[in-house]
Amino acid sequence: MYAAERLAKIRRIIRDKKRIDVATLSKLLAVSEVTIRRDLVKLENEGYIIKTYGGAVLQELVDENPRNGLKPGVSLDDDPYLAEKEQIGKIAANLVEDYQIIFLGPGTTCYQIAVNLIQKKNLTIVTNNLYVISLLQKAPAIKVIAVGGEINYARNCLVGPIAQDCLKHLHTNISFVSVDGINLDRGYTLNDFDVIGIIKAIKLNSDEMVLAADYSKFDKIALTSIGDLTYFKKVITNSRIPAEYKNYFFENCIGLYTTMEIEA
Repeated sequence: MYAAERLAKIRRIIRDKKRIDVATLSKLLAVSEVTIRRDLVKLENEGYIIKTYGGAVLQELVDENPRNGLKPGVSLDDDPYLAEKEQIGKIAANLVEDYQIIFLGPGTTCYQIAVNLIQKKNLTIVTNNLYVISLLQKAPAIKVIAVGGEINYARNCLVGPIAQDCLKHLHTNISFVSVDGINLDRGYTLNDFDVIGIIKAIKLNSDEMVLAADYSKFDKIALTSIGDLTYFKKVITNSRIPAEYKNYFFENCIGLYTTMEIEA
């Protein structure tokens, strides 16, 4: 099979399935995984797909809702960066001890942290994340404090003055939050002023603020800044972030926790 023919077949497969892994493509096309990885690099350079952990996702799935990486109405399982966020969730859970008070902010990355906290003992979880609230209904051993407020439908979370006022009066041992953009010059940025208000409110009485963000957020600049790259003292992400960020975090004594990855 010629390379052009193989690429055309990969395009059709990903168009139909939206997301696929390298191993499956290798079997379907009867070529090595090394060849498939090279093909995926070409398709990513064309802007047709985005490479993810062990596979690829159709570019338009992300483009239709770049704010949170999910197409409206798509389930959490169809998140194009699901595997990366699952890994981040596992690392974050290892930083948490039994009996602690934890805040989980908006977004699907914090949802994956919640998934990995269910097995902990006697946790108190404070959250404005409606994904997390729904999940933890199935975990009666965890005390959940759901912050009130106005629903932000784009992020599936609770925001506004009521939510901020509640958080200002609560103490947490560790607060996990995410952002929309990470840039060496502009720092951490978000597309929602409401979410910035939430992060600033919980920071007032949190012993430790931890950023949890997958590699796709790096070298991006969103609408408004929350602070420079020293704003968080710990960062959990994927190993494929640009080297200059790893150097910056090291030079500024910021704890960097990265996942082990297999390049797609």
